Amino acid sequence: MTTNQDFVQEMMTLQNKIEELVKQHLEGRDPRELQFKVNPDKWSALECMDHLNRYDDHYLPLVKKAMDRYPVKKGGFRYSWLGKKFVKMMEPNGTKTFKALKDMNPSLSAVDPQTARRYLSNMDEMRTLIADLERANLNKRCIPTTMSSFIVLKLGDIIHFLLMHKYRHTLQAVRALKEAEIGAAKIVQ
Repeated sequence: MTTNQDFVQEMMTLQNKIEELVKQHLEGRDPRELQFKVNPDKWSALECMDHLNRYDDHYLPLVKKAMDRYPVKKGGFRYSWLGKKFVKMMEPNGTKTFKALKDMNPSLSAVDPQTARRYLSNMDEMRTLIADLERANLNKRCIPTTMSSFIVLKLGDIIHFLLMHKYRHTLQAVRALKEAEIGAAKIVQ
């Protein structure tokens, strides 16, 4: 069992890692760079951001509502077995890839030009939510997943899953941008 304070600290550390990647590699980039794809079967950096925005659109309002509705209880946070599994699936060092749900797949529709701005705004919102987590009951099963409304996870499980998912796809966006830079350099030669 983890105290709420320790959990919040761990999540804030992960959030800081993601924000550092964004600042170093993605922020302030020309939208054409973010959209460039070397391989049509892989997502561009902007598509990675759009994918994350879609998840944030689903989960962030539910997280806010749960935090307001379920105040902190005595004791710490304990991951559910399913929550642990979801977080582990999203670890960036894992070799397994997952097919995105149709509603969450940005390559099946046009990417909005405001995607990068929304992504940065969602990052700010997530930081605010993490800072407020100590006042919430992290053990409350109250957040339905995007896969099925029958699969409901604890608030703490969802927060960690969202951050690990965001970390995984932010790293993917950085790789896509680097591949685009290499591809563009070959075209120029």
